Amino acid sequence: MTVRDLPPLPPDPAELRARCLGIALLDSVLDGHAATRAFARDRRPGVDPATTDNGSGDQYAVVSEPAGAFLYGFDHESDAGPWREEDREHRPGPLDGQPASLAHCARTPESAFDGFFDATVCAWRASGDATGA
Repeated sequence: MTVRDLPPLPPDPAELRARCLGIALLDSVLDGHAATRAFARDRRPGVDPATTDNGSGDQYAVVSEPAGAFLYGFDHESDAGPWREEDREHRPGPLDGQPASLAHCARTPESAFDGFFDATVCAWRASGDATGA
């Protein structure tokens, strides 16, 4: 089973962005001192990352941009974690099938930890795409 088998289809990128903004806002209202969710509007022009960090080494992000939405997560206890190997390589597959319009998302500075794309799971939906991944 892969991540592509779990969700039926990520929402339309614009709807997903609105949901992420709402969740981050609600989290800050309910617990402003210990909020675990954040939304950075226009981190780069047109790029809005929403992040969640549980404080125990697990995190995920949803990056909304004109080309679509790119979702990635990191589970520090996952056997697929890149930190289990000295050379920090990902297991094959997390980015397989990613559309060219979103391929740059895994190479941006905000998606890197210690200079490395730190993910154990990835999913995306390109703008105008009816299938997603």
